[in-house]
Amino acid sequence: MKRLFSILAILAIVPVLCFGALAEVYTHPVMGYSFTIPEAWYVVDGANAADLLTRLSEDAEQSALIRSQLSRVTNDPIVILYENDRTSPLFANNINIVPMDIGAQMDIGELFTFMDDFTNDIRNSVDDFDTLFPLTLTEMETHRIAIMGGRFSANDIDLQLWIIMLTSGKYLYQFTLTALPEYSTDYLNDMGYMADSFVAP
Repeated sequence: MKRLFSILAILAIVPVLCFGALAEVYTHPVMGYSFTIPEAWYVVDGANAADLLTRLSEDAEQSALIRSQLSRVTNDPIVILYENDRTSPLFANNINIVPMDIGAQMDIGELFTFMDDFTNDIRNSVDDFDTLFPLTLTEMETHRIAIMGGRFSANDIDLQLWIIMLTSGKYLYQFTLTALPEYSTDYLNDMGYMADSFVAP
């Protein structure tokens, strides 16, 4: 029964990941990867993103989870997308893309143990983290990916966190969506579209 539920859950979420609004193609000026930007988002990258991360990491009100994520990111490779509309006065829904050098070319399945440890780190960083979708390997049209989702609260705000990971060459690319629950389904759709349109050098 548990296996049947897992299969049904995967089948339910994969269609959500395969559609999105067409928009311009973004190419990272340093790393060279590209993806299609959904219409609802704009990109902050390079030094601007690095400066933003520095300010966030120095903010005493950031949650332990956000601090742990920021500690993994350095300088220019990160790309952060913010919504053009539906901005909350309490929280800026965002998607970020972080490349991590894993030293050798590997299939995403070979890194599953590492990613499982990563999700355990998330659970340890956030007292009230609750899994919505367990870390799962699945297929998109263009990539084999790992996906997981959960919910937590930060500064008395209820949030959802979704992560998609894929590999290309010696890099692991991590797409992370942090959003208010009422927007997360639409934004998961957008993040999935970005991952499916992703091309690495």
